[in-house]
Amino acid sequence: MSQSAHEPRPAAVFRKANDIFSSICAGHATLAAIEDATGYPRTTVIRVAALLVDDNIVTASRVDGELRLVMTWRGPRPGFD
Repeated sequence: MSQSAHEPRPAAVFRKANDIFSSICAGHATLAAIEDATGYPRTTVIRVAALLVDDNIVTASRVDGELRLVMTWRGPRPGFD
């Protein structure tokens, strides 16, 4: 049974998500860069990044065949004042 985005998560997952999100905001967009920056194993980075994508906190895309993660834009959209 999977956990919905609205169910509480353990504090350890929150800490890892915060570390990974901070790494992404600092410009570490690839899984390898996030792994190097945080020290977490690749499997942890993938699992927590998937939660951040599911929660619409980060956006994943493929660039030149490589997965890249960026912070999801939440500000005003152009043309919508």
